[in-house]
Amino acid sequence: MLYSQDWQTLSAAYAFIGNSLLMPMNQTSHEGVDPEFWAVFPDLGDGAVRAAADKLSGWARRVGEAGEEAAVQEAAVEHTRLFVGPPKPAAAPWETFHRGSSEVSVGFSRATYEMRALLRKAGLELSGPSNQYEDHMGVELLLLSELCRQAAEAASARQVSDPDLELRLELGSELEPEPEPEPASALESEAEFDSGSDQAVEPGLAPDPDLDFALTAESAKGLFSLEAQVRAFIEEHPLAWVDRLIEAVRAGAPNGYVDGLLSLERALLEWHRRQLG
Repeated sequence: MLYSQDWQTLSAAYAFIGNSLLMPMNQTSHEGVDPEFWAVFPDLGDGAVRAAADKLSGWARRVGEAGEEAAVQEAAVEHTRLFVGPPKPAAAPWETFHRGSSEVSVGFSRATYEMRALLRKAGLELSGPSNQYEDHMGVELLLLSELCRQAAEAASARQVSDPDLELRLELGSELEPEPEPEPASALESEAEFDSGSDQAVEPGLAPDPDLDFALTAESAKGLFSLEAQVRAFIEEHPLAWVDRLIEAVRAGAPNGYVDGLLSLERALLEWHRRQLG
């Protein structure tokens, strides 16, 4: 079971990676060049996530020897070479270019239109200076981040603090949720992740194990629906082509910042899918 704070952690992590793939580091957050940022990155108890974060921490230590400004510039140059060019991107960051076995030379495909429809369904639209196609990997992760945010709200609504209540979903009982108890931190230290807004999300908090939880019929159905949407989206979109994108990135910039980000993304997606059953 994923608790509200698990969903919040995933939302913040996907948003950070998505924003980092959309914009070079000299135009967005600089936390990526701080080894400590990756040292405290919530690994959700998963070895692959921890290994990917440690790899990014090692990259940050290596490039940071020349100073933060030089490290940020190195990451920005790598991003531009891989995803912009000239003369063209070394590793096209759009699903269209990695879907199917043949190389695609046009900017629109079924993946683009599917993503456009999914963004519209979620009430989202692209804005800002990037002017990207909707099937950019960064955009897909930002949509996933929003779905996780919604799931966090639904999970929070279903968690009530009365230990005498039982699981009554099958009985169809309507239970009024009480205020959620203050959770205990599951991390030894806390980190904040830039989700592209002015609000930061605290990662990785677990509920008090001494409390029982009950489900309201309404909130449980909403959460189950969101979980199904999230799993389908993960399998049909980012996880379906992240390996191909990693392969292209490693051909152009092996062991770089983008390589590390995509390895972390893949580990998070695989862990997330396993938790959804």
